[in-house]
Amino acid sequence: LHNFTNLEYLTLESSSLHISLLQSIASIFPSLKNLSMSFCEVNGVVRGQGFPHFKSLEHFDMRFARIALNTSFLQIIGESMPSLKYLLLSYSTLGTNSSRILHQG
Repeated sequence: LHNFTNLEYLTLESSSLHISLLQSIASIFPSLKNLSMSFCEVNGVVRGQGFPHFKSLEHFDMRFARIALNTSFLQIIGESMPSLKYLLLSYSTLGTNSSRILHQG
């Protein structure tokens, strides 16, 4: 995978992943602009700075995804994805505080 450093679009739909794989993807593909994780289950708890930093990501699709977050999800996304333009979260389960996502601003 290290040969695809210019990859801009990656689909991991319906996969079971560990958070460490997402961290690797963020470092291996610095040009990634579109990441689709629909119907994915992400194993491992994300704590604050542990979320991968996708600096070029513009489109992040997490519809129907399951991921355990231990802190404010929108704050994490804002800090780790400065280029983000589209975020899809329909029907996602984002840990124990998922019902409060919309109240984060």
